[in-house]
Amino acid sequence: MKSGKLTQRRRGGKRHEWTRKITKEDFHYRLLHSFVTFREISWQKIFASLRLCVKNLFLSSVSVVAFLYFGMSCRPAIPAVDNISLCDDMGADKCASPMEPVRTYTFAAPENKKSSWFDLGYYMYFHSRQTPGMLVKFNRSLDSRELAILKESLHCNYRLEKDGKYLSGHLEGKRIDPDASSFWCFDYLGSMLVKFQKLHGDVRKKPEKSFFPVRLTLEFDSRLPGFKGEILSTISVDWEGK
Repeated sequence: MKSGKLTQRRRGGKRHEWTRKITKEDFHYRLLHSFVTFREISWQKIFASLRLCVKNLFLSSVSVVAFLYFGMSCRPAIPAVDNISLCDDMGADKCASPMEPVRTYTFAAPENKKSSWFDLGYYMYFHSRQTPGMLVKFNRSLDSRELAILKESLHCNYRLEKDGKYLSGHLEGKRIDPDASSFWCFDYLGSMLVKFQKLHGDVRKKPEKSFFPVRLTLEFDSRLPGFKGEILSTISVDWEGK
């Protein structure tokens, strides 16, 4: 097909051509119709795009407002203690050595470390390392102000009891989690036993297994409202274990 002409090949090889005549009125009509159609389509697309943009913007705004509202409403306003558990060793982000309320620490001490409470306590402190502790978790992470108060005012203590006699003191170790959602306090059982014998017995005497079990209370408090609690356990020690 050539521009402005129609070509038709007929049997016998003869060829006839007809010129397609377009009047001035036809030209104006088609030009105007094409412009109107293009204009209508263009405005329809523009309005459709605008409606889609407005709709997406509205939905995004609603989503953000809903997230902020429900997110803030789900976050507890007042920090509180959520859980207290026995934990003798902490890993990077969780307790590495959870303990039962009634337990026996078993280890094999050398013969020369069984001659006195002092020697046994020394071995437990530096070698077998029994470290009763507590892990305290909060209902949410503390903000900077609350964390500052906790660091300044947190006290972790222990109370070791046997037959109406007791020893109390501060727990030696204290660590607050990096995300301010918990803390861990602990101390060395060997050190507690030596101090108890110094106060109520004879640290030079040979240790007897009949001394056990003992009652151990771990407790904490701070100036943050409600940040106070304790956990109890019953402990025995077997230094003849394998």
